[in-house]
Amino acid sequence: MRKIPVIVGSTLLMFLSSCSEENLLLPSEEQTVVEAYLYANQSTQSLDLSASYPIDTAARSNAPISDAVVTVLKNGASYRFTLAADVPGRYRYTGSNLKVQAGDAFSLRVERAGAVITSSTTVPPPPSSVRISADTMKFTEETITTPFGSRILLRSSGELTVCWVNTSQNYYYMTVEPIDPGRQPLQLDSIPRVFQFVSRPSLGDSARISDAQISYTGRHRVRIYRVNKEYADLFLSREQDSRQLNEPLTNIDNGLGIFTAVNSDSVFFTVVRK
Repeated sequence: MRKIPVIVGSTLLMFLSSCSEENLLLPSEEQTVVEAYLYANQSTQSLDLSASYPIDTAARSNAPISDAVVTVLKNGASYRFTLAADVPGRYRYTGSNLKVQAGDAFSLRVERAGAVITSSTTVPPPPSSVRISADTMKFTEETITTPFGSRILLRSSGELTVCWVNTSQNYYYMTVEPIDPGRQPLQLDSIPRVFQFVSRPSLGDSARISDAQISYTGRHRVRIYRVNKEYADLFLSREQDSRQLNEPLTNIDNGLGIFTAVNSDSVFFTVVRK
């Protein structure tokens, strides 16, 4: 499952001197950045570690970390995550006995360079009563005349609406992705298409699927994710303000980033081109 990217920059220390002294702008020391999502009822779990970069260097992206000891704890049991060979900075649990279910409480412990980074989270319940307004979205060709000649446009039968129950004002987000092995591009041109649509977290109880979110024919899966507040906080604060040098919010102790759990339910629809 594709994750929403988390961008965490380096932390800064600003010292303001008196009028007679020169102002100083000093970068903080390197910090460990955690991007860890536990997905309920999935057989494999992974997380990513990287190192923040100082503001006075030429680096513009975090360097993957490959020398950490990563442990996830649940009910007194420890699960050691090991470095993956295919993705730098990614750690996976390769066993089959780590269960992630609604209500489970987890702790994270990362040991690196003499420092200990910790965090905790609880798996939320799945969304309730997820439903979709229709099981088919039809696209029809329409020829229009322009000053540059005829052009074929695709018109859909209308937006679809996905609804769920949200009486407690929890955060949710939606993903839409084609899952049909025989899918075909809706537009027969060379323009790159978005494969998966990911919405922003919101406190609502519905979301709309429009033409702009669809690039392929065939069967599509819509997942509605229920997320914890730490996820929404980080997502909504991820854009840094250069005037204030603010960091996105984090629930990591002695580091940056996020350790959280999500739960989901799915509905399906089919895209048809006539």
